Amino acid sequence: MNGGILLVLDRRELHVWVEHRSVRVDFPDGRFERFPPVLLDAVVVHGSPMVRADVWRLLAEHRVPAALLPARGRASATWMGAGLGASVGTRKAQYAMAADASGRLTMARWMVERKLLGYLGAATDDQQATLAPKIRQWVSALPECTEMASILGIEGSAARVWYTDLGERLASDWRFNGRNRRPPRDPVNAMLSLGYTLLATVVHGRVEAAGLDPWLGFLHKAVPGRPALTLDVMEPLRPHVDRMVLGLTERGFNPGDFDSTVRDGCRLNKDARGRFYAAWPDWARNCTDPFPQQEDGAGLSMPPETNRTEPRGLQSAACHLVRALRRHLLHSVGGRA
Repeated sequence: MNGGILLVLDRRELHVWVEHRSVRVDFPDGRFERFPPVLLDAVVVHGSPMVRADVWRLLAEHRVPAALLPARGRASATWMGAGLGASVGTRKAQYAMAADASGRLTMARWMVERKLLGYLGAATDDQQATLAPKIRQWVSALPECTEMASILGIEGSAARVWYTDLGERLASDWRFNGRNRRPPRDPVNAMLSLGYTLLATVVHGRVEAAGLDPWLGFLHKAVPGRPALTLDVMEPLRPHVDRMVLGLTERGFNPGDFDSTVRDGCRLNKDARGRFYAAWPDWARNCTDPFPQQEDGAGLSMPPETNRTEPRGLQSAACHLVRALRRHLLHSVGGRA
């Protein structure tokens, strides 16, 4: 992230345009604020405020990612960024790896390994005693997986164990019985979905900045409209969003902060949504990065016992993952940035 400001635009009456190379936001009461793009982490547009085209151009020039969220309904978020840059060699290496069955499996195993280690990094001390043995066993089994189905099977098993453990730590009035979405049907899943959307905004920006194609992944299949590589890189960081949501259920949020309808599912009300957005930047600056600064030459193997948990921030963790991915692609395929 650039400077720490998460700019949230969630009122239809807002008028957003560019003035003096800054994003200017005009409020209905005549007030206005300017936000230089170098100070923006990301922009979130909720609903349909009036945003001029020159705003998107300015954000793209400064590589500030943006998420466009629907006001209601089951529509998915849309992410906007700078687009693909001039790193043709990087993208050629990515495409070549994705076209190679063995290479795609290698990258998928790596993504799942990192997610498993992400669980360890996000786990509390008492969780470590119960989760760590299972996770290490799954990590050890990954090199033997020669089909995508077995890799996804390990990922699914770990996710079920993780969410079950999460549910056991929540008060019963939160009514959490595992992950659901499109739309989320309970308050915890509503917060998880919003948190994952903000996480995707950060990751999408880092993927594009590295010259990679966010729409072609290894673990997730390429589907029109789905940023598969963004979702791949998100996987190791999702457990940290889960940890944040668990903390919010214990401090400052309660089930009364949500509205539910059959069509739209469960969503934070406007006041609670504002508090969630306000909590996000502080958490993102201080979340734990479970990955070491040094890796082997290929940027793949990392024994669980070398796992480190220094608070370096979400942006640092996302950059670390994307750099390791890019380095491995170039090393394996022989591309040039």
